[in-house]
Amino acid sequence: MSTDDQLQLAKKIDHPVRKTAHATEYAILAILVFLAISYCRKRTYLHSLCIAIAYAVSDEIHQYFVPGRACMVTDIVIDSSGALAGLFLVFLLKRIRNQKHERRR
Repeated sequence: MSTDDQLQLAKKIDHPVRKTAHATEYAILAILVFLAISYCRKRTYLHSLCIAIAYAVSDEIHQYFVPGRACMVTDIVIDSSGALAGLFLVFLLKRIRNQKHERRR
C-alpha cells in the first residue's frame, strides 16, 4: 500500500476503532463496579449500569469544558451500550457457572 492509501485507511477506521474502544472501556468499568458492589447490594446489575452511565454523563460534561472536545449524547449512548454489554457478559457467565454447578449436584 502506498502512504496515501494507508492514510486513507487510517482515517476510515479511526472513528469506529475509537468508539469501540470507548464501549469496551465502559464494559470493563461496569464489570468492575458489578464485582465491587455484588457482595453488599441487591440489584447489582441495575446499580452497576447506573454508575457506569453516570460516569459517561460526567465525562461528556467534562469534555464540554475542554477546548477542542465536544459533549455528545451519542457518546453517552455508545458508552452506556458498552456498559450494558459488559453486564450482559457477566450475566451469561454467571448463568453458565450456575448450570455447571447444578449438573454436578
